[in-house]
Formats: sequence, structure tokens, C-alpha cells
Amino acid sequence: MLALVKESSKPREAAVSEVPDPQPGDDDVVIAIEACGICGSDLTFYDDPESLAKELGITFPVLFGHEFAGRIAYVGANVADLAVGDLVTANPHLFCGVCRFCRDDRPEICENRPIIGWHRPGGFAELVAVRASNVYPLSPAIPATVAALGEPLAVGVHAVRRADFEPGSVALVIGPGPIGLLIGLACQEAGAKRVVVAGLGADAMRLDVARAIGLETAVIGDPASVGRLNESLERDVSVTVFEASGAPDGIRTALELAPKDGKVLVLGIPHDLVPINIAALAFAEKQLIGCRGFAPRDWTRSVEIIERRTEDLGRLVTSKLPLADHDAAFQSLRERTAIKIMLSAKPHS
Repeated sequence: MLALVKESSKPREAAVSEVPDPQPGDDDVVIAIEACGICGSDLTFYDDPESLAKELGITFPVLFGHEFAGRIAYVGANVADLAVGDLVTANPHLFCGVCRFCRDDRPEICENRPIIGWHRPGGFAELVAVRASNVYPLSPAIPATVAALGEPLAVGVHAVRRADFEPGSVALVIGPGPIGLLIGLACQEAGAKRVVVAGLGADAMRLDVARAIGLETAVIGDPASVGRLNESLERDVSVTVFEASGAPDGIRTALELAPKDGKVLVLGIPHDLVPINIAALAFAEKQLIGCRGFAPRDWTRSVEIIERRTEDLGRLVTSKLPLADHDAAFQSLRERTAIKIMLSAKPHS
């Protein structure tokens, strides 16, 4: 089969190559990939593979891509609830189920969790093998490009759940990339009174999409604009801030805008250490909360939202390109001229 493979840690280099078809076990299915989204971590890995490989314990070569959807092409002997031809998406995190975090119903921080697309062959390919228990079927009429948003949407759903976000609350999202927009949508689904997505002037296209799906927007390029946003936030209800930009200024702004006793959920990962004002955090009893990944219940919720908000989610998909156009796709994401780009060995399917 054809797959996009990163053979080494050389920056900005990958190739579409012939690789062996997956060899599934009796508890697996094989998915014929119709769409696989480029995640921000894929862009980081493409540009600076050595740092991410070290952080996640990745060894080369890597067949990457972890946000995928397609039709089942093969069903293992022990799989009873899935059938060839089903449209599915899949959780790429292969939770072990036995570590203390899995036993405590916190699989999102599982101690022994290989990830499809990093440690196992991923979705920038014609086929991928997945443990059947990690697979989620969807209505056949849903576009595969929307189904492939299941993974990043589950990240947003998990962030909202981790925040204990209450209906009638206000959500402020820093960073209008795919994760930020999906957090905003998940907050809508959780009954938010208002959801404000903030970005830079360079994010104009992304902020347009935010408004198209019913989110408020703000441009925060200087202290004055941050001050205006701060004044616009209601203080008679709970305000939760989600930091999804990964930029040092974004993290500092999130902490500044969080009210007393407010929560800041951090999803964006900066490349370098970020100094923060601990005194301001402590004196106002603000909560700084790390957030990573998802649990199976977040996936169940994600699929429910996909079924209901298909049209809105489709607005986030900028284009679908062949694997061979991967370099141009990554460049578009660097330049912020795209939101979510899907790659496929069969781009017109």
C-alpha cells in the first residue's frame, strides 16, 4: 500500500512510499482510509522531528497520522459488532487497561499507551489496522472528512469535561486553530452562555469560521485589546479560559484574563519554558490545569456531536489533498491559510 513515511529525523522531509499492508489480529479491524487530518503535532513532527521523537519515544521510520476515518475493509475473527463497509473513526490511543490510571478511570494519562501514528503505523496511508474496541461507527451519510474530526473533537470534549464546565458559564478560548474552535463548539454543546474565541490579526480566516459556527470572536494583538476583552467578560458567572495556542503570550494572556477562582485549561504546548506570575495565580486562587488527550467516554460524546453538528464541523475542513501534496499542506498550516487539511491516498473519494 501507499503511505507517507518519515524515514529519519531530518526536518521537513517525508516521502510517499510502498509499504507492507497491515497484518491485523483477531481482535482488530482494517480501515480503508478516506481522510486523515493533519494535527498540529504532525506539523511539529514534520518540522522538528527530533524533539517530538525524544518526548514521545518515537523511533524511525514513522508512518504518521492519527486523525482518520474510512470504511472497514477487514474484520477480525473475534469482532462481532462491526462489519465490512461501515464508516468509522478510531481512537488512536491504545490504553493498556491495567495501569493505576486506567484502573482509576483516567486512561487519558495511561502509563503504557502506544499511539497509532507515532508508535504504530498511522493514517497517512491506504490502510490502517486498529483494535476493534477503539473503533467508532458513524452514520454512512457523514462525509469522511468530518468523521476524521472525531479525534480532535474528543480533545475538546475532554477539555470541557476536565474543566467541570457548567451550563450557563462563559468560555474564553485563546487560539482559533482546530483545537480551539472544537473546544468552542464543545462548550456550546455543554450549554455555555457565551463562547469567545480570541486570536491574532493573522487569524482572520479562522475567526471568520468561528463566527460561522456561532462563536463570538476577539482580536488580541496588544495590551489595549486584551484590556477591552477583559472588560467585555461577564463576572457574575463562572468564566473558564482554555489556552489552545501554545504561544507564550497566549498562556500569559489566559492567566491574566482568568478571574478570581477561575480556571485556565492548558492544551497548547509551547516549544520553550514559559515564565508565569505565580503570585498573581496564588493570590487570586486561580487554577492552572493541564489537559491532554481523551478517554473513551469523550469519544462517545464526540461521535454524538459529529452526528448532530455535521454541517458546522465541515466548515473547519479547508481542503482534502493527495498524500503527494503533503509539503504544500504543511506550508498552508504554517501560514495560517488553512484550518484542517485532510490527506488521503484517494483524495477524490
